[in-house]
Order: sequence, then structure tokens, then C-alpha cells
Amino acid sequence: NHPLAGEDLYLDLEIVGLTKGSTLEVATFSGGSFWGLELLFQRIDGVASTQVGFTQGNRASPTWPEVCSGKTGHVEAVRVHYDPVKV
Repeated sequence: NHPLAGEDLYLDLEIVGLTKGSTLEVATFSGGSFWGLELLFQRIDGVASTQVGFTQGNRASPTWPEVCSGKTGHVEAVRVHYDPVKV
């Protein structure tokens, strides 16, 4: 088990606001493991949220092992909601 398993965890959060007059745009990126990509995008000023998942492929709801097998045609991806005025 991880050393922090079962421990209380506390996070500092910053609420990201939109620039006046702007709306969020959405883009989806793929590039290997989605965890590294997601962290990269989360550190960019103007990114409001990220979501990870799978895209493309021929199965409705694949599991991670199925995607990793290469048999479903899916790739790992990150959907990014961002403020185009800042990004």
C-alpha cells in the first residue's frame, strides 16, 4: 500500500475565474499517457478544467487494460476547458 493510504489529505485550491467577456473553449489532446498531459495542462494559467479518458476506438466503454492491449483502437486523451483570452 501507498504510505499515505488511509491518511487524511488536505489540498489548497485556487478558483479560476474567466476573463471578463470571455467564454471557455474546449480542446482534446492525445499523447501517450494522459496523466502527464493532464498535469501539464493543469499548470497553464487560463485552463479551467481537465478531464481524462479514451478517444477513437471501436468499443463503447473500454477498460484501461483493454485500451493498453491495443485491440480497441482507443488512445488516452485529455479534454481541456480553457479561457482563450489567457491561453
